[in-house]
This record gives sequence, structure tokens and C-alpha cells, in this order.
Amino acid sequence: MSHFSPHLQRCVRRQHGVVTGDQLRADGISPYTIERWRLRHLLEPVHIDIYRLEAAPDTLEARCVVPTLAHPGAVVGGASAAALWDFDHVFRPTRADCVHGRDVVIGRPVGGVSYRPMRWLSDCDVVERGDAIRVLSRAATWLDCVGQMSIEHGATFTEHVLDSQCDVDELWNVVERREAARRGRPGRAHMLLSAVRRRGPQAA
Repeated sequence: MSHFSPHLQRCVRRQHGVVTGDQLRADGISPYTIERWRLRHLLEPVHIDIYRLEAAPDTLEARCVVPTLAHPGAVVGGASAAALWDFDHVFRPTRADCVHGRDVVIGRPVGGVSYRPMRWLSDCDVVERGDAIRVLSRAATWLDCVGQMSIEHGATFTEHVLDSQCDVDELWNVVERREAARRGRPGRAHMLLSAVRRRGPQAA
């Protein structure tokens, strides 16, 4: 919008057309003006004190920005994270899927966003993108997705990730941390990686 300072314009472009009330007010825009723009449908409320510019496209990235701006502990995961990393063999979702640590309390959820606790989530599993989106790392995204797949689908997906995204050690590291947190039997991800290791380094 032309009323924004150059700094705020860059910020809004970086955030895929999403802006917070704090960012608007810090730019010298009064609450009265914000409300007037909202009533004129120049700003679309997408959560408490968070808006999407009416002219901005409603992309997956824009939908992922909102929950990570709204909740400091929310991290984009699942198929949404896979789409952000350009993983193949995962359907492109129409809404954001978020995870959070077991000690994180999500207040009022963002409409249309799913939230799941993830017991094994740690700081090393989270990537802070330059567009205000927090997303699971590539390895953590693989682990979050592969457990929801059939064995055959998971094997194909794992081969794709190893071919173009991660090495075996990265995947083993996140699997071992997950299993230590769960204190349970080895899961599907463990079995798939074991099969890759048995086939030797050429398979990875």
C-alpha cells in the first residue's frame, strides 16, 4: 500500500502480504486508520491483530505466515512443510499444518490451521525462514510425513529425500532423537532407514 513506509512495504512483501497490527502501528499508522482500512476491505483480518492485504494472493505461504506470527511456539510441519521444502511425493495442502513442543500452549488457534503436539521437537528441528515462517527442518519434515504413509509410499518418499534433500546421517539423527523421546519400539522411519543402510552407500 502506498501509505506504508518503504521499510514496511518490504516487510509485507517478505511476509507474503501479511502484516501485524504492531507492525502497522510501529509504522505510524493509527488504530483508527487500521479500522477504516479494514471496513473498506483493504485489510482482511486473518487472526487477532493480524491482517492480509486485500490485494495479496491467498497462497500456502501466506497461510503459513499467520500461525507463526500469532503463536511464537508454532512451527509449520506435515504436508505444509513438505510443500515449503518442495518435496515430491507429498500432496500440496490447502491449509497450514502446525506442530508445537509439548510445553507450548497455543491460545486462540488460527482458523483453518491444524495444530499437533510433537514431544520430540527441539530447536535443532526448526528453521527460521526470512519470511517470518518457522518450519520443521528437512529431516524433521521427512520424519513427520513418512509415519503417515504406507510402507511403499514411504520408501519412495525416503529415496526422494535422500536423493535431493538430506543425507542418511541427518535422517538417522532425527529418528534416534524421536525414539529416545518416545521410549518405544522402532517405528516405520527406523525400518525404512535400516533398509537403505543394508543396501549400502550407493542407495543413499
